[in-house]
Amino acid sequence: NITGGNDTNMLLRPEEPEITQRINDDKIPTPTRYQSILNRISSIIDGQLLDEPNSPQSHALEWIVYDDDMQLDPKSDNLKQRYILSLFYFYTDTNSWSDDDGWIGDESECKWKGVTCNQVGVVSELRLGKNGISGEIPDEIGELQSLERLDLWKNAFTGPIPDTIGKLIFLK
Repeated sequence: NITGGNDTNMLLRPEEPEITQRINDDKIPTPTRYQSILNRISSIIDGQLLDEPNSPQSHALEWIVYDDDMQLDPKSDNLKQRYILSLFYFYTDTNSWSDDDGWIGDESECKWKGVTCNQVGVVSELRLGKNGISGEIPDEIGELQSLERLDLWKNAFTGPIPDTIGKLIFLK
């Protein structure tokens, strides 16, 4: 059942020079890392939206590649779900959240406020009811295929409920 523009540092794009360094950090993202992550998430996103620098898809990708302190390996099992959850966050008015504790933070997405994972670290619940969230629900939410509970009630979401919710066959 369904109840129911934060800027990031964009220092490197695939077409930019090979060697760059993040400001305020010693991590050096490479074009190879960017491309590897893009390849992993390409099956769940509209690539044209990545060409729009202010799109939520672009913000989420930039955050995962450059600003996420976890710096997950592009082959990590959790990469897609971390991307989808960060995309969910960037699709909303990030200032509208009453409690976004942990979101877009340096810990596992399983520790973000309202996110519950199963014993193997896969997102099984998203409980964000009564949180003052405004904005849209992204189509990519349907890619959280182990989701058993989606609680978004008493928020101010706009737009249609994505058809991709129908892919969430484990919702109770």
